[in-house]
Amino acid sequence: MPDSLLRRAAQPEKAPPPPPLLPPAEAAAAAALDFDAAASLSSPSPTVYETLLAEQAGGACADLGGKFSLIQQSRRLSLSSRFQSASKSGLSASVPTAMAADGPSPGSAVGVASPSPLFLPNGWFAGATGPGKTCAVTSHAATPEPAVDKSNTLAEEGERPDYLQMILSAKVYDVADVTPLQVAPGLSAKLGRDNHVLLKREDLQPVFSFKCRGAYNRMAHLSDEEKRKGVIACSAGNHAQGVALAAQRMGVRAVIVMPMGPPAIKFRNVARLGGEVVLFGDDFDAAKKECARMAKQYGYVNIPPFDDPYVIAGCGTVGLEILRQTDLEKITAIFCAVGGGGLISGIAAYVKRVRPAIRVFGVETNDSACMTEALQAGERVELAQVGLFADGAAVKLAGEEPFRICKENV
Repeated sequence: MPDSLLRRAAQPEKAPPPPPLLPPAEAAAAAALDFDAAASLSSPSPTVYETLLAEQAGGACADLGGKFSLIQQSRRLSLSSRFQSASKSGLSASVPTAMAADGPSPGSAVGVASPSPLFLPNGWFAGATGPGKTCAVTSHAATPEPAVDKSNTLAEEGERPDYLQMILSAKVYDVADVTPLQVAPGLSAKLGRDNHVLLKREDLQPVFSFKCRGAYNRMAHLSDEEKRKGVIACSAGNHAQGVALAAQRMGVRAVIVMPMGPPAIKFRNVARLGGEVVLFGDDFDAAKKECARMAKQYGYVNIPPFDDPYVIAGCGTVGLEILRQTDLEKITAIFCAVGGGGLISGIAAYVKRVRPAIRVFGVETNDSACMTEALQAGERVELAQVGLFADGAAVKLAGEEPFRICKENV
């Protein structure tokens, strides 16, 4: 396929004009899913306990961000089934696999070896079908990687964010649901009758993971000028969907840089929500470097997946909900999956302030244990390589702020 038929991220001097949020076919499919009709959320007043916590933190509890309601499992499972059916029957068929310079080429596939990442506008993604087809994407551009985006910091140099107050006032419930905390009888039985294992069902969120919490909370604090510029994010899939959903709700343009490894369904889900997908590299960290380069070149606001106080605070609402939904005297430990550290640091920052006796444990795959290596070494350690058994947690280097929090609380 001639190079002139492909749009590339590194070619334009400035970002192309924003496309519509969703192509007509995708908009119709998304409307059919009727996410907002899945449950009616109410906004009850905060509990006395939460009000006291807010007063201790020196701030008002307000209504804890607004919408609190325990979504009935049957309705969320029904919604999930409807989404999966739509993906299998319509969404995947309606998303073509290549974007020509003069418009989309429905149904075509492309195998490309390119010196720069493919830029895929809203609703389209580059894929490969059939034997021998590949989509290897590399870049020879300089790829600086800042440690932490300083525009995202909340306090003056040397000061630390007050995560208790930030979590209590996090703006997540415009997109996120309060998910059930359910007993796992099989796991509980294996540990003995005096032990009870509870599962926090974040898979029942609109994007099927907790990632929409941090993404929306970060974007809710953007200025009007930053929203006008648009946002960019790097993700193996879940954070990408969270950013795309938040951007759709806010009417903000979202460019998502994703590694080649995740399943194609994740690309399609981002496209369904209006995100513009850029495929780059074989793992999260390669995509992260390209994301930083594009943010600098085009002026997009980078929405980090975990290394940001607002993102951490948004994730911390999971810990807030766990304590609301359990007998505080009986819970002894919280076990949390770890990738870059955003979720566990948010949970630990809240739980250890409110109930210091509760222990917080991180759980990593053996081939992607970047936080374990960092805690053992006393400093962040970049892994030489990571496995893709859990692609969403395949991170070579733990976040700087999550590492600091985990070192003190996990």
